[in-house]
Amino acid sequence: MRFNPKRPRFLRTVNNPMAKELNNDQCADPTQELTITIPCLLAERAAAYAKETGNTLTGVVIEALDRLLREVQSSRDLAERRP
Repeated sequence: MRFNPKRPRFLRTVNNPMAKELNNDQCADPTQELTITIPCLLAERAAAYAKETGNTLTGVVIEALDRLLREVQSSRDLAERRP
């Protein structure tokens, strides 16, 4: 996986008029480009699913990653609540 650390995640510059309008947890650009290498069979499955559902491959990957991370966070939250 590769991401570009030079691409600003947050608007923090004083000269930018939008910086004052955003909180620190809001991104200036709602997207971040990542390049990943995955097994070809997984890529084919994801592409087939995207076609079946009328989605894009990018959309399928975003939804899958979001769901996974939400489930992991939910599991952690439940574990912290247990005595």
